[in-house]
Amino acid sequence: MAVTAIDRVVLVTPALGAAIAFFRDALGFHPEAPPGPAPAELLLGMEGAQARSCRLRVGAQMVELVQYEPAGAAYPGTVEGNDGRFQHFALVVRDMEAAMARLRRALGWEAITRGGPQQLPAGSGGVLAFKFRDPQGHPLEFLQFPQGSTGWDNIGGENPVLGIDHTAISVADVARSMRFYVDGLGLRPASRSLNEGAAQERLDALPAPKLDVVGLNPSEQVPAHLELLGYHAPAPRMGPASGLADIVATRTVLRGSNPAALIQKLGTQGDRVEIVATDVAGTMALIRDPDGHLLLLLQPVSQSS
Repeated sequence: MAVTAIDRVVLVTPALGAAIAFFRDALGFHPEAPPGPAPAELLLGMEGAQARSCRLRVGAQMVELVQYEPAGAAYPGTVEGNDGRFQHFALVVRDMEAAMARLRRALGWEAITRGGPQQLPAGSGGVLAFKFRDPQGHPLEFLQFPQGSTGWDNIGGENPVLGIDHTAISVADVARSMRFYVDGLGLRPASRSLNEGAAQERLDALPAPKLDVVGLNPSEQVPAHLELLGYHAPAPRMGPASGLADIVATRTVLRGSNPAALIQKLGTQGDRVEIVATDVAGTMALIRDPDGHLLLLLQPVSQSS
């Protein structure tokens, strides 16, 4: 009864065609098939709604873009890194300048990071990083790791974007989130750092940030992994819960051996978990973690077919 893999990240978009074009042209994602009716798991808890979606791949990782009818609210302009609604995923690049040059040719995106890509100190991973928002408002990040420090160096091809390293969520209480994700869902602690300083301030566009960054791995897939962002400063803040069709309502799709058993296990952890919806067969469930982030629990593909 543990999460074995992060299957994909689902982003809600108000304009599916435009979103596909941005991810394809600016970031080098490849659609796996033309847009079509969304799978049943993306309509959990949304009786009467309709949806179209498209899965796009970069390297070995995948993103799914979904457009709901009726549409939800636009991405709130007030969601910054220390906001409990904040979630972004990080794209590994082989060459930051090449990735930035491709991004600059696209329209509609907006920089979060001030002053261009930032070199973080060794204690924060020593990476070169740049955060930005796509045209719909979703925060994203480019990461370039030091040469020879990771297995990403072994990936060939011409696309400057190699794949998705992690998806990161802001949390109000790291210890509480560790109980939920480690004790409850079975993710494994893999790294921890305290990020602060001038480069982090420019990266996040927040005043004097200080945050714990905790990496959690599923049992069978690295990457992609999950990161918890626990801000000490500025203080964490909580926004209102998002509607399921809102643009901010990103879903992290997790695969585990038994979604129903995982939910039962979560109920014994003592921290709040909201069960948004489940299917009759117990093969999928949409839940919110203690900070309100949406998680979609699915059986492994071999058990779903």
